[in-house]
Amino acid sequence: MEVIASSTTLWHSLAFSHLRLADKLTELSAQLESGYVRGINHAEDSALVKAYSIGGITAATAFVETNINEMFESICNDRGSITNDFSEETIAEIKKWWEFNRKKMIPAVQKYQKFLQLSNNEKFSSQDELFNDMEKLVYLRNQLTHYKPQWILAATQSEREEFALNKDIQKHLEQKIKPSKFFENTNAPYYPSKLLGYGGTHWALHTAFHFSQEFYHRIDIKPPYAHILKYCSQIEINSKG
Repeated sequence: MEVIASSTTLWHSLAFSHLRLADKLTELSAQLESGYVRGINHAEDSALVKAYSIGGITAATAFVETNINEMFESICNDRGSITNDFSEETIAEIKKWWEFNRKKMIPAVQKYQKFLQLSNNEKFSSQDELFNDMEKLVYLRNQLTHYKPQWILAATQSEREEFALNKDIQKHLEQKIKPSKFFENTNAPYYPSKLLGYGGTHWALHTAFHFSQEFYHRIDIKPPYAHILKYCSQIEINSKG
């Protein structure tokens, strides 16, 4: 929390909290799965790792969404030295766009694209792996948030998974996310059972963090959350793959 101008004016960043929560839930997921022993009843642990994973995926996505909102607000409120990194013309364009669109329901990835455009920096390509992963992370978070259970009356694995996620997105996620150790050798559907484990939580954190890192690299600004990374045990700073 930062105090600005007076003791009654506060600027509180929640992006930091979302990032640390995603990191902590990834750590807890890893600890639970590391204790898995095949043949032993892990009902409580499997339920808990699923809960950690839902929380981690949600927090990682919230970090990305909150981060770009705070970036726009920092510019519009002339906060700190960040405005020194842009020309007066660019700042004026950013303020104009944000003040008109602040309350609109614009997808976070599109806000990042717009900021890059307004600041005269290269936007993410639609073919960019990080950009595509980030879009799929938002989709997954939305599916979990607005989850609708269904009866699964089917004989084969493919039929059981027919109802779940968009087929193309699920195929993509299966290549990215290792199944939870509690369900990988079972007939449980990939979504939600196998996806919700350490693999899913780690992928969400990894995707959100590196998408944000690439954004700040493009605008050539030190990330405002850089000072908290020493407290994050699960973030692989130098790894994008």
